[in-house]
Amino acid sequence: MTIKHIAMVLDAEGLDGPEKLLLIAYCNRTDDHGYCWPGQQRLADDCGTSIATVKRVKAKLIKKKLIASQRRLDPRTGEPITNLTRVNLELLAAMKHRRTDYDDLCHPWGDTTPAPTSPPQA
Repeated sequence: MTIKHIAMVLDAEGLDGPEKLLLIAYCNRTDDHGYCWPGQQRLADDCGTSIATVKRVKAKLIKKKLIASQRRLDPRTGEPITNLTRVNLELLAAMKHRRTDYDDLCHPWGDTTPAPTSPPQA
């Protein structure tokens, strides 16, 4: 379901660029129900950013109720392991923006105008 969840992020209104990027990184690792457990360093590497940015943007996503995280401990050692995070897929689906028809797409099989071979002369 990962690609479906990523598409939901791309279609969502009300998110800025860093929020979408981090949410895509989470969704890249979700199961069918929106659960994942990537560590902060993995998320930072996926997004090409710092751990501090991951923490800051994660807090914004939690405040918007788009993700929830639960601390986990290794049952054998009692040591902390990566948090279990759930992406709120229901809320994300509700944030879908209204369909827009863009006129910037051109399909070669439907356009008979020849493509320019050189830049226009001034």
